[in-house]
Amino acid sequence: MEAQFVNGRVIGFLDNRVFYQNITAKHIFRQYQGKGMDVSLYRALKGKNCKTWQLRFEDTKQVLAIPFDEIEKVGFEINTGSGKQMMVRLKDFNEEAEAKQRHLL
Repeated sequence: MEAQFVNGRVIGFLDNRVFYQNITAKHIFRQYQGKGMDVSLYRALKGKNCKTWQLRFEDTKQVLAIPFDEIEKVGFEINTGSGKQMMVRLKDFNEEAEAKQRHLL
């Protein structure tokens, strides 16, 4: 597991070509109903042959994932005031099966 940094802050972790972030609902851009990733981090992860971007919601235990290859197709670059972000709408992520089973318990 390798910590990933943006501006000196840990943003998430790369583990077996899966980039995951432990987040809460407050990390979602309400205007876009999506999650942004710093463009420079996106490019770095792409260069490391990352396969999946995974969002792990600490408050709901929901886990959403999108294949890295899909991000360019559905995502869009936008400057949110903190630099350029690759924004992906939550509807373009898929809920992981294991997380769905945990929701039922």
